[in-house]
Amino acid sequence: MVWAETTPASVYTARKAKKVFKHYSTPEGLPDVIVQSITKARSGGYWIGMQEKGICYFNPLKEFQIPFEGTWSHGSVHALLDSGDLLWIATEDDGLVELPLKQENLPE
Repeated sequence: MVWAETTPASVYTARKAKKVFKHYSTPEGLPDVIVQSITKARSGGYWIGMQEKGICYFNPLKEFQIPFEGTWSHGSVHALLDSGDLLWIATEDDGLVELPLKQENLPE
């Protein structure tokens, strides 16, 4: 699967074998219209970093889910790295932020 982020308001996936392109935006559950980073999660899904709404987890078989409670206060997300136990998030306002990833707390 290939992911492409575009501005404004879009994320696209492409599956080579099926020759299918799929578009995701706010009507499909994406929390923000500007996606700035995408990384493969070790759990099999994808972490998506956005300009104003922080991060969300995407399971290709389900909808977008936000993996944390509360309001995002770290600014734009510029890069993501899933190291297994931690999600490292490069943010505009607070630099490097770490989010503990406990298996029982991950979205399905």
